[in-house]
Amino acid sequence: IQSTECTSCKYYLQIRHPLDVMVSMYNSYTTANHMYPKRITQEQIDKENAYRAKEHALGIDGYAIEYFRKRAVAAIERHIEFMHEARDTYKCDVYMGHYEAFVSSPREWATIFKYFAQLDAKQVTLLNTWAESQANIVVNGTKHTTYVYPGAHLKLLKPETVIELMENLTELNPILVKYSGYY
Repeated sequence: IQSTECTSCKYYLQIRHPLDVMVSMYNSYTTANHMYPKRITQEQIDKENAYRAKEHALGIDGYAIEYFRKRAVAAIERHIEFMHEARDTYKCDVYMGHYEAFVSSPREWATIFKYFAQLDAKQVTLLNTWAESQANIVVNGTKHTTYVYPGAHLKLLKPETVIELMENLTELNPILVKYSGYY
């Protein structure tokens, strides 16, 4: 966090429900929603499209089961490891926030963030403007924003997939239960 008033090391980490991560990744990385780099050849685009089609063919449940540990769980574990290292080794202030608050309640999220980050008046104005614009977004089901809102996994994954992955998760790493607040 870069702030003109901040005198100490501060990190704001944001985690997200791992099943929502999988839904978002499936819709981003197996379709045309995720853009290609500007300097990519047609051959590379064709190769990437073939890879995306193969992953998309797994279906959302198959994709979630296939990549859950490797992508979603690994990301949360890295956040938690970094949090401990920043606090214990470097004596930084660390706030572990939740993506759900960021998306569902941007005004409240901005209030917490600005106090933690010790933002100056200009930065607070920019943050408040952003929070107001986010609060006015309407999810219409036709864009990727549909898949970034909290709880998307409850609508798009089969109940048996949700149960399997949540059981798998709590057995996989008990520290996630303690720090993430999702289980």
